[in-house]
Amino acid sequence: AFGLAKSSVSVYRGHLGVGTTEPKAALTVMDEVGELEEFPPRAMTADETYMEGHGVFKASASSEYITNSEYLYAWKAFDYINTAGDSRWATRITSAYNGSVPSQYTAGAFSTNGYLGEWIQLEVPYRIKLDYIKVNPGTSIGREPESGYIFGSDDGMTWTLISNFTGKTYKAREWTDIYVGATTAYTHIRMVVSKVDNGTMVDIGQLRLFGTREQGAST
Repeated sequence: AFGLAKSSVSVYRGHLGVGTTEPKAALTVMDEVGELEEFPPRAMTADETYMEGHGVFKASASSEYITNSEYLYAWKAFDYINTAGDSRWATRITSAYNGSVPSQYTAGAFSTNGYLGEWIQLEVPYRIKLDYIKVNPGTSIGREPESGYIFGSDDGMTWTLISNFTGKTYKAREWTDIYVGATTAYTHIRMVVSKVDNGTMVDIGQLRLFGTREQGAST
């Protein structure tokens, strides 16, 4: 029923009319309201990890610190283990940042759309609107992202700047939030680190991405 007006549901020139006999546009109904989720939803165990009910998540980085005793791969920033040791990501080049406070990226050649800095990215099996990122340094303090940029992409090649951040500080094994507030959904999310707190490389214990999946619609 439509108040005092005559109730009406009709089809006119291929359009469904609700409350009118001559609808002028299509009626679009969203399938469901997007809820805030965490990405990845569970711990990654390799650079490509399948998660039931979701699909394959892929982690990668501009470089990774690998020696005879340490293997600090990008996916280890998403392994849900917030302790010292190998459960973190660090960059390979130890002199790319100049060591000041904060430490600027000056000696490296990694660039995303002209924005310089080492990067880490997560590819998700569907498009998401990123709301914020949580960063935990683990026990290694001083080489976390103080300033940087967040990019989105649907193919991993063409990148769009979503937001930037600066002035971030950290405490051992405590989370720091980086607000993003994306209005467009992407399948690839990349963090470019232009400055670290104090050091010559990037070292991150854990990363968590929070946002909403892109919702479908029926017309």
